[in-house]
Amino acid sequence: MNLLLTEDEASVARRLERLLRKILGNRITTLSLVPSVAAARHYLQHHPVDLLFLDLNLNGEDGFTVLHHLLAESCDVIVVSAYGERALEAFEYGVLDFVPKPFSEERLRQAVDRFLDGQGETDRPLRKIAVKRRGRVTLVDVTDIVMIQGADIYSTLHLRSRPQNAKQATTELSEKTLESLERLLPPNFSRVHKSYIVDMNACKEILVEGGGRYQLLLEDGRKVPLGRTRYQGIKERFF
Repeated sequence: MNLLLTEDEASVARRLERLLRKILGNRITTLSLVPSVAAARHYLQHHPVDLLFLDLNLNGEDGFTVLHHLLAESCDVIVVSAYGERALEAFEYGVLDFVPKPFSEERLRQAVDRFLDGQGETDRPLRKIAVKRRGRVTLVDVTDIVMIQGADIYSTLHLRSRPQNAKQATTELSEKTLESLERLLPPNFSRVHKSYIVDMNACKEILVEGGGRYQLLLEDGRKVPLGRTRYQGIKERFF
């Protein structure tokens, strides 16, 4: 995996690197260190990153500035910061974990394990998803999302129906994968198909079609495929 550490204190950066190499060993493909917001953004534009470790105070710059932009990227984010009072705010942005400074090897390992497990039903689900629109980063409220459709390394967010005269987008493109979003979304969102996550509060009924095919009928009339292997679990849990 490719790691990026964004930390301006050299001693902290060295310790973080040493512990991560101990925890992850040969799983690490690249491990890079940058000390500033600008350097982090530049690095992400030119290199693949799977997991970012981010401090919230970078030479006096607010790490939430970088967080606002970086959460539109495809990588997962673990915040490592002394500003524990901002943990809830960070989780609302959709970070995978918040490791308070000073940190122990055990606590850092716990955060890394959450990423490796890939099944992180985080106890603080995100409230906003960052998307890129015409070169700018915008935050979309999770409550505005009806379903999410995966497309390779991207995901299309399908938003709730708007009045006809409303000049608002009905879809937004996220650079996070379905797997990444699935770990972070509230429990009312469920993976119903290999290519779809749906807000089950927006579902009206299950449609049974010929050939063992199923669909979910949404309250606004849209239909979403329901995978055969997921049918029974969705039926028992939500209907």
